[in-house]
Amino acid sequence: MIAGGANHPEVMDWDDERIIDRVQAEVAKILGIAPDPSFVHLIRHRIGIPQYEPGHSAWLAELESLCPPGLHLTGWGYRGVGVGHVAADATRIAAEIAADSSS
Repeated sequence: MIAGGANHPEVMDWDDERIIDRVQAEVAKILGIAPDPSFVHLIRHRIGIPQYEPGHSAWLAELESLCPPGLHLTGWGYRGVGVGHVAADATRIAAEIAADSSS
């Protein structure tokens, strides 16, 4: 389960027990049963997935307009954060590069 994020970054500063207790309480609320895990592993990532702010598309369009011909921007966070988004974007960029090189 993911806890904290952009809306609650203070969770990063909680001690492990507090985070685990909160997550277990949320799971109990969702499932209607109290979890009793035999194993718990907590990993903290200070930097998570990109959070698209209003205007992200306009910012990206402006950024791309500043790129010289032949320079293409792709990667995690530009046009989606899921693996499928990244793969689709990479495929699109590869097609653009192929089209540019055949011209």
